[in-house]
This record gives sequence, structure tokens and C-alpha cells, in this order.
Amino acid sequence: MGGEGDHMEVAVETVTDNTLEQTHSSRTLDAVLVLSRICLGWYMFIAGWDKVQGELDGGLGSFFAGNGWQRRAEILPGALSLILGHAWPWLEMFSGFFLFAGLRTRVMAGVIAWIVLSIGIALLFTGELLPRHHTMVMVPFALLLCVLGPGPYSLDGLIRGRTAR
Repeated sequence: MGGEGDHMEVAVETVTDNTLEQTHSSRTLDAVLVLSRICLGWYMFIAGWDKVQGELDGGLGSFFAGNGWQRRAEILPGALSLILGHAWPWLEMFSGFFLFAGLRTRVMAGVIAWIVLSIGIALLFTGELLPRHHTMVMVPFALLLCVLGPGPYSLDGLIRGRTAR
């Protein structure tokens, strides 16, 4: 009979050890999600902010009329190029802000993945993507946030916590 009690203690210790491991792993993942979300969100916000400042200083449509957009958007149909050329600075800025704040994180990470993938495709056609470009890192980074979500330390987590109670 003494042997059964020994097995119970081992089982309890194993469960406790696994729980501690999962808790540590969860805390680490939460910290990585916060850092990733803030870094990518800030990067996109500043990239968009610079373009929006150009729009405000040079007039609406100045980004679309700029040489960088025109050269890289040649692969798009004219109407789509026109719409995206005017919306692009604002999409970058707002999606970056929302991602930074952790609000609508999965959607904004998906938008950012689409934006950065589009940039990568355009750069591939202009010969600027290879052998390396930061878009090659940012697309999977954004997709990871899209799949994993914001974690608890975000506005999404705060809202989810309030609605769960």
C-alpha cells in the first residue's frame, strides 16, 4: 500500500511542474507578443506618418504622384493604383497605430502583412527585393501576430477581460 502513496506524490509533483512550465512559457509568450506588436506597430506607424506628413505638406495625392509610388505601382491596373496610392500612407499609419495599441490586433496584423507583402511583390518586379529586404522578415512577423493575437497586455486583452467577467 505504501507504494500507491508514492505514485500519487510523483503524479502531483509532475502536474505541478508542468503547470509551472506552462505558466513560465505563457508569460514568456505574452512578453514576446507585446514586444513584437509594439515594435511592428511603431515601425508601420512611423512609415505611414512620414508619408502622411508629405501628403499634408505637399498636398493630397503627393504620395501617389511621387516617383517611388509610380515606379513601383506599374504592375497595378490604373484605377487600383490611384485608390491605393491615395490610401497607402493612411493605411500604414492607422494600422500601425492600432497594432501598437493592441486594438483589433489580428485584423491590423493581417492588413500590415498584406501591405508589406504588396511592397515586397512590387520590389521584386523592380529588382529591389533580392538578395535581401526587410519585407522578407516583416511579412511572417505580421502573420505570426495575426495568428497568435495580441496576448493579454493589449487593449484587445483588456476588452476581452471585461466582457468575460
